[in-house]
Amino acid sequence: MRPMYQQAHDLVNERSALAKFCARIGCEAVKLPMEARADSMLVRNGAAKVVVEVKTRRNERLKYPTYMVSQDKYVALCEWGTKGFMPILLVQWTDTLGYVHVPVEHKVSVGGRYDRGDPKDIENVVLINIDAFNIVDTTDV
Repeated sequence: MRPMYQQAHDLVNERSALAKFCARIGCEAVKLPMEARADSMLVRNGAAKVVVEVKTRRNERLKYPTYMVSQDKYVALCEWGTKGFMPILLVQWTDTLGYVHVPVEHKVSVGGRYDRGDPKDIENVVLINIDAFNIVDTTDV
């Protein structure tokens, strides 16, 4: 079994990004269980129509030309679309909050993290052009 790298502060950052997003679009977020393979369901007027995966990054949005996410995570999020939900990838960078509907045009590569010494951190990844993201907010981030 792989180690759990998610820490308490990661969940705080996730909730903060979701709160900003929900305040902007007028919905509430309901946390999904780990096996759901997405972070939250967004509910408006009692109806759940959107599923969101939230990522927080420690760099500015334009530092890299693409946004990298695990291909497994991307595919799992896209599968929510086959169940009648709108899947969204929400990213909080240090300077911007943005989102993209998936599936979205992307490239597949091999990448990941090398800093933890975990060989399973290197995998197939999806690279999404940074310009594909819709900007939600660049203030109070």
